[in-house]
Amino acid sequence: MIFGALVLADARSAAAQDLRVEIGEEQSAGEIRRQARLFDEHIVRMGETGFSIARGYAIAPKTLADDNPGVDLVNVKVGQVLLIRKRERGRTEPERVASQWDDMMTRRADDETARRAALAQSETSRVDTLWSVVIDGHNPGGLFPDSVGRRSEVPNFGDGGGVPRIALMLPLNQPGIQFTDFYRGALVAFEDMKKQGRSAQVTLYNSENSAEKVQRIVTSGEFAGTDLIIGPVYEDEMGPAVRFGEAMGVPVVSPLATLREMESDAVWQMAPDAESKYDKLRPTLHGDVNIVIVSSGAANDAEFEREISAELGRHTPKRFNVPAGGGVNFAALLDWNRPNVVIVLAGSELSVNLALATISSSYNLAVATRPGRPSITVVGTSRWANYSAGVSLDPSLLFKLNTSFVTNYHIDRANPETRFFEARYLELFGDTPSKSAFRGYDAVALFVSALFESGESFGERIERVGIPLGTGYRFVRDGGYVGRHVNDQWTFVTFSSDYNMTTE
Repeated sequence: MIFGALVLADARSAAAQDLRVEIGEEQSAGEIRRQARLFDEHIVRMGETGFSIARGYAIAPKTLADDNPGVDLVNVKVGQVLLIRKRERGRTEPERVASQWDDMMTRRADDETARRAALAQSETSRVDTLWSVVIDGHNPGGLFPDSVGRRSEVPNFGDGGGVPRIALMLPLNQPGIQFTDFYRGALVAFEDMKKQGRSAQVTLYNSENSAEKVQRIVTSGEFAGTDLIIGPVYEDEMGPAVRFGEAMGVPVVSPLATLREMESDAVWQMAPDAESKYDKLRPTLHGDVNIVIVSSGAANDAEFEREISAELGRHTPKRFNVPAGGGVNFAALLDWNRPNVVIVLAGSELSVNLALATISSSYNLAVATRPGRPSITVVGTSRWANYSAGVSLDPSLLFKLNTSFVTNYHIDRANPETRFFEARYLELFGDTPSKSAFRGYDAVALFVSALFESGESFGERIERVGIPLGTGYRFVRDGGYVGRHVNDQWTFVTFSSDYNMTTE
């Protein structure tokens, strides 16, 4: 044991010295001794975050940040050494830790939003010139030029004859960077097609979130030979593009929006429809199970509560409030004879982590005080998949509590193709891809690639393409044999207590 302790001490000392070298500090022997009197050293373990470390030591996040200059507390790495000020340990209440961390993350998010907005303005035009020219279009008279002619089906370019013309319609005048990210993701997919020996003529149009602008674009002479339209983004600007698609047999892809009224055989909606949202979760909620709903007051996700309540059917759930508990012990709500399904309504990362920690500690107490081990599954909202900028969910709790949730887009970073896409995106644009960038890649990988496939219908061609970056797509007719083609594939993400994460 003495030898083991010496090895650990040497490792901690070496890791701490590496950290000091990394942040550019030269330490004398006296300074190292003084630092040892003032600070403990914490070696980051698997599953820990800056927030969980601050909470565990009951130390103010600002103090942790001040004592570890050059360390990104949002993205701490396993094995990294953090200095913990001894006299500050245990002095900050959990609520104060959470509040201060939340303030830090808000400032960080505001700074990132401002940076991305500036990047969108400065780089969009540079990126555009790499591939295409923005065309405003003009109206020569009539809805569509007579010289175009009409066609009843989408051409097949797989025989090497001709080059498809692709129109991307994005509201580049809108604030934020998601549409620039979408375009960049599409460019990476087009680059992949070039490497496969396939060619396409691509034109980017600024739709300006205006149906009048889209009308001018689709009635222009330049637009006449378009074979595929990706966009527009918003439903209220889609009308002219959809009428063009219906008349010319051209697919119109809605890449981001969940449509409500745009019923047309020409439309292909990539965002999964709300009606199929809980299809894969439903078996967990039904049968002889004990349902417990955990809420966190004002932080509740009201939309999720409304949706999940509609799914519970005949079940009358028990209720538990975090952090107060309402005088009820959570362990008393568990059933030892039936599976327990715990639905967490918390809306923010902080409130979710607090709820999961409360459930976990109560569960530990329950199994310690009576024989047996009750079965437990925690169900969360689809918004959990978007928790990345700031406090991430504690993975050790997700696994321990058999947590699951559905999401409209899951980025599986264990997938080699995903990592390859992220590396290329970073190389090309100097930034990490957002979910919009992934969706842009998928739009091209699915629909442009389908133009080169064979099949009696465009839907059959899409099925031949396969899954682009790990998120599944299956298009069904909204309402049966009429209406738009809608993706019905929500991803069901499950963390199991044997430390496996699966997606379905």
